[in-house]
Amino acid sequence: MKTTGSAPSSTAVSPRWNAVDCVVDFNTREKRLGLLTETLGWVMAVAFFRRAESETHYLAEPSELDRRYHKSILATLVAEGERLLTQAHRSRTGGLSKVLEGSS
Repeated sequence: MKTTGSAPSSTAVSPRWNAVDCVVDFNTREKRLGLLTETLGWVMAVAFFRRAESETHYLAEPSELDRRYHKSILATLVAEGERLLTQAHRSRTGGLSKVLEGSS
């Protein structure tokens, strides 16, 4: 799991969690894209996460590893959402052009 900084156990990791983790990891590391682009990427990552969540937690019994990935990625998405919200509030004083240009 890239989002927690620790290596997963020897249990095979679901490809869906690897994909979600990759999208979340990219969106949380690339902070030079501008607020609008970062927010759209975050929304996409949340949608991707929700799909994996449905498949592993609602349509099937989640494994222990599924639960760990779910908890870790959810915490990352919440933290990133809070960062984006804070950035949006800060950029309100600079106008829409700052948001679109990626200035903060």
